[in-house]
Amino acid sequence: MSESASIYDLLEEIDNATEGDLTLGDVTDSLKSQGFGPLIFIVAVAAILPTGAIPMVPTLCAVVISIFSIQLLFGASGPWLPKFLRDRSIKRSTFTKAKQKAQGFAKKLDKLISKRHEHLFTQFSIKLTAVCMLFLSFVIPPMEIMPFLAALPATAIALFALALIARDGIIFVAAYVLAATAVAITLYTNI
Repeated sequence: MSESASIYDLLEEIDNATEGDLTLGDVTDSLKSQGFGPLIFIVAVAAILPTGAIPMVPTLCAVVISIFSIQLLFGASGPWLPKFLRDRSIKRSTFTKAKQKAQGFAKKLDKLISKRHEHLFTQFSIKLTAVCMLFLSFVIPPMEIMPFLAALPATAIALFALALIARDGIIFVAAYVLAATAVAITLYTNI
């Protein structure tokens, strides 16, 4: 994983490493050396943003997150996606607009994350996090029935990913609290 825990730098890296329309494969290839955190974060954010209200987008994001979570759980050296997902694309202009809108947020977010309580990141806790993200990815599709409800488990997944990127134990604990909240809401609403 890169020494940089900057979300802003990750956006720039994706932009600089790719040309033309952007596929999930391009993103995976450009961030492969960073590990799973940035890729899971990007996919989770797609389910949180207004794009998450588009039918089937949260479910597609959940599928990708589950694939990455399984790989993380079993100790894969780098992220891999099947061809049908690698070939999913968005237009360069759409990515550029999204990147411009996200830059201010990314800079603010970068000020909040830092290496704190790194002792929480053990081999066991990372595997437990992978299991939790996998479970949350199964919770997302049924929650898609109500617009933006799937954003709750997706936000917990994004926090887990941020914690993995920055090795930030405070965000790590917050992710577990939000994950428990998402599961409780799912059970309460009988989805």
